[in-house]
Amino acid sequence: MTDDLVPGRLLTEVSYGNPGSVDPSDLVSLLDRPDAEARRAGAEALARMAATAPERLEPHASDVEPHLGTDDEAVRAHLLCALASVAQVTPSAVTATAPAVDALSDDDPQVREWAALLLAYVGGTPAGERRTAIDRLTALLEDEQPTVRRNACLGLAALDAPAAAAVRPLLEDPDGTVRETAAQVVDLLE
Repeated sequence: MTDDLVPGRLLTEVSYGNPGSVDPSDLVSLLDRPDAEARRAGAEALARMAATAPERLEPHASDVEPHLGTDDEAVRAHLLCALASVAQVTPSAVTATAPAVDALSDDDPQVREWAALLLAYVGGTPAGERRTAIDRLTALLEDEQPTVRRNACLGLAALDAPAAAAVRPLLEDPDGTVRETAAQVVDLLE
């Protein structure tokens, strides 16, 4: 990447122009910039690219994963979203389960939401992370955000967790999508 690449232009091109004209490695390189806005633009553009063309980001998933440790919650949320989109198509392309498990207890609800969905799509964790993932996903069933509760259900189902009893109260959740997902997960886990 050359220094003349403007993060905002890349984001605009991915979002509204011709996403095929943007090299994913240029977007990944923005994550190393000292400027917070450049990092945010790169992360958002990666999420948008992955949402429409996850196969383009798949070869770069391992380059994105180290950036999940950033202090910027917007960058973390966008990167988890991007990796979840990749994992939905090719679960084996994403190996960042430890940072995703850590992100389940993040203060930012979007980070928790995308971390739970990433684990749902990856469909597993190494044995040493499994109990922690199940415990944190179970705790998220009581999150104030409906999307977090919904994705926690999906994550528990993907981990084949013995959590039907924990999910069952969500059959009465005020949010319809949470109730629907909980019903499917309870059926699957029982």
